[in-house]
Amino acid sequence: MKELDIFKKYYSDSKAFAKEAQAEGKKLVGYVCNCVPEEFIIAAGFLPVRIPAAPGNDIKSAVAGMSKMGPSEAYSVSMAASIIDGDYSFLDHLVVPHARGSVHKMYSVLRDKKKEDPSAPIPETYFLDHTHSMHMSSFDYDRARMLEFKEELEKWSGKPISDEALTDAVTLCNETRSLLKEFQQLRKEAKISGADALCVIGASMFMDKKVYNPLLKSLNEQLAGAEALPGKRVFFTGAPQDNTQLYELIESCGCVVTADDNCWGNRASDTPVELIHDVTEDVIYRYDHKTPCPHIGTLANRAEVFGRTIAGSDAEAAIFFTIRFDPNAWNVPEQMKKAEELGIPTLYLTKQKYPVGDPEEVKTAVTAFLSGEEA
Repeated sequence: MKELDIFKKYYSDSKAFAKEAQAEGKKLVGYVCNCVPEEFIIAAGFLPVRIPAAPGNDIKSAVAGMSKMGPSEAYSVSMAASIIDGDYSFLDHLVVPHARGSVHKMYSVLRDKKKEDPSAPIPETYFLDHTHSMHMSSFDYDRARMLEFKEELEKWSGKPISDEALTDAVTLCNETRSLLKEFQQLRKEAKISGADALCVIGASMFMDKKVYNPLLKSLNEQLAGAEALPGKRVFFTGAPQDNTQLYELIESCGCVVTADDNCWGNRASDTPVELIHDVTEDVIYRYDHKTPCPHIGTLANRAEVFGRTIAGSDAEAAIFFTIRFDPNAWNVPEQMKKAEELGIPTLYLTKQKYPVGDPEEVKTAVTAFLSGEEA
């Protein structure tokens, strides 16, 4: 399928599409984590580009600064190092939100590096603050920060963001989410491997959605007539998966990762923007009320959302995978209870390395689990 090949190309080199667009005159705004409103960025005339980690990269440039502020998981340190080392110096702007604690630390390190050396190859960086709560008082604070971000984008572009432009951006992003929902159903039916699914979903965060959407529509049409892949259907949750290494390892054991609770996976299409009020307010509401990340909401709330998600996945087994200092680990005990209440056997691989430190150890554990030797 040529569409899948295109998605794999831009997934494997997450900067390629952005550089091609830049060569044609497009301005670029990079961002970290999925709590930054793409709609505002698109409406301001920029191409949004999400920044993944870089598995196996040299993290020396970031680890010292971030470790001073407490432990951070290697996933976030890897992202910080790639930015500090100039991998994203081609961006016009960079947005770092107050997401997980290590991402907040990342912003502090980037800011301090730039102060120490103004010539450092770090793009102009904006901090998008928001609270880690779902109370109404927190929404008021978050709304104010979102409005400030919108105003900053208008300064960068030199023109106001019109309601018409923002409505068009919402329509475009909602189309992507709708197509991804269709894809998610095909994935649930094991029409595509979990590793390939990550490429398809991840490409939506690196490509212009005007180019991406027609390709995904075509791929969905082709997958609808495909045969289901053999193997037990597995639900995955835990540490963010911005590369295919772990899914490939898991699937090499004779299963298919058909669903996940992952900000680089199915959660990318979880909540559309509902145009029911003022379009700016509608976008803000969506980002403040989407499926909560591990660092937002209560453990009970995350467990409830997880329970609904895995219940609708038709999964035959669930694998939980967290890395050292991973905030997702707080959610695992209650989520495992939810899975077990549904009769879904679980495997928990904890305190793992990023990237996977011992592939054979992981394969051995997964193979034993899937064969029923360990439940």
